[in-house]
Amino acid sequence: MSRDFPCVCGKSTMIAEWEEHDTWPSPYHAYSWSFECPECANTYEFYSPSFLGTCIVQRRDADQHRRMRDAAEMASQKVKASISKYEPQWVDYVLALPSKSAMHGAMSTTGSYASFSRKARDAKWLKDEAKASLQLSPIKSLARLRIKDAEVSENRESYELLQQAANDFWESIDKKNVPLT
Repeated sequence: MSRDFPCVCGKSTMIAEWEEHDTWPSPYHAYSWSFECPECANTYEFYSPSFLGTCIVQRRDADQHRRMRDAAEMASQKVKASISKYEPQWVDYVLALPSKSAMHGAMSTTGSYASFSRKARDAKWLKDEAKASLQLSPIKSLARLRIKDAEVSENRESYELLQQAANDFWESIDKKNVPLT
């Protein structure tokens, strides 16, 4: 199916296309967007930065935001690499805690304690969750181990600065809403 909408410039149209597989219309479909207007197609793009939804932004802004997000992701990988040497020590620490409640608190998991307690019966899941928690909260995890690692701290700070810069840039750019969202 497809539907035309007025273009950003007001002179032409942009087109939304999607597939329907049900007898009844469904709100759960992905749209494919395009500009009929060559001027707008050269200037703008339909941009979907992860969970933020689709917006119409200038191509140069989308390119800049992608570069900033890529730099933040590279910094995140450096954090993961620098923290990985503490993974066995962290997992041993978590598994040695006297109760599931203590484990849940140490790992700073976002889920409820009831859900954690139920899943923690599986030893493999518990180890994997401990590893994930180290990656999510490296500074807090190292503090529980009474370890100060300058490399990890610097890498984490660099990541947070780059991520914040990407977020701030995203907030500052001109975005136009896409119809049907």
